[in-house]
Amino acid sequence: MYQAGGTIYLYKLYGRYVLDVVTQPVGNPQAILFRALEPAQGRDLMADNRPINGRQLTNGPAKLVEALGIPGAQLTGHAFDQGPLRLDWHHRRHPRQIVTATRRGVQAATPSAFSQQRFYVAGNPYVSTIHVREIDHDRHGWR
Repeated sequence: MYQAGGTIYLYKLYGRYVLDVVTQPVGNPQAILFRALEPAQGRDLMADNRPINGRQLTNGPAKLVEALGIPGAQLTGHAFDQGPLRLDWHHRRHPRQIVTATRRGVQAATPSAFSQQRFYVAGNPYVSTIHVREIDHDRHGWR
């Protein structure tokens, strides 16, 4: 995580890999943890990699790594924009509302435990730990 911004950083958390992308210059260990994703394409391939249907397919950081078939730590250290992972900016959707919340799984004794550093689309069913009553069943929180 001490590498240049845009570097992929995969590590094990509770025995399963999770995906971060470094966001700061060399030596400044800050990154974005991808906690969940809503499948827009390739759902069948994801289900082959992780044989579960519905929101449980990708609604957690290790679940999305498994569903995408990301090969463990093999991508660690690669530049995000030069590897097999891509963000499609041409087909992006815009959220109606972005929610900020405290980070998940951070011990209360740490300085950032209660800071609002978790961001997600309100009502999206693929958000990890969202309550069923909060789900936007029609549009999943998108405009």
